[in-house]
Amino acid sequence: MRLHSLRSSAVVGGTAVLPGHRAGSEAGLVLRACTALILALGCSPAAAQVAASVGLDSDYRLRGYSLTNDHPAVTAQVSYDDPSGFYLAASGLGDLGDTGRFLGVIADAGYARRVGPHLTVDAGVLRSQIRSAYAGGLGYKYTEIYVGAYAGPVAARLHYSPD
Repeated sequence: MRLHSLRSSAVVGGTAVLPGHRAGSEAGLVLRACTALILALGCSPAAAQVAASVGLDSDYRLRGYSLTNDHPAVTAQVSYDDPSGFYLAASGLGDLGDTGRFLGVIADAGYARRVGPHLTVDAGVLRSQIRSAYAGGLGYKYTEIYVGAYAGPVAARLHYSPD
């Protein structure tokens, strides 16, 4: 049997042993069970993915237009990706300038499917409800339908808005 020092513990024949305990002791069995559980959880497939983020921007722009009247903005986003390919996302936008108010939301729902080892197709609907950051300005309220394809680092989407 070889012993290898491992930060105040030892490895005996591939099993971690705590100081003062023999290989096969209760503490060694608990440590092996915990290690097996961690490895099993790490190897299981994900059922779904949920993500959230918060961002700060010096000016929130969409397709070249400032939605915050050249003021700083805060965004909060949450998304859900189902293993079937269905996804949902929503983000809220706030103006941090003189008005300091909530401006609106952008919501997205769609379906993505891998059709080859390097190609994914995507289709969905996006709805934007953004009010103006300044008095008398026009807001943005529109729906878009889109289709897209992704091949490695290259992506393309075609958007159509009936509004």
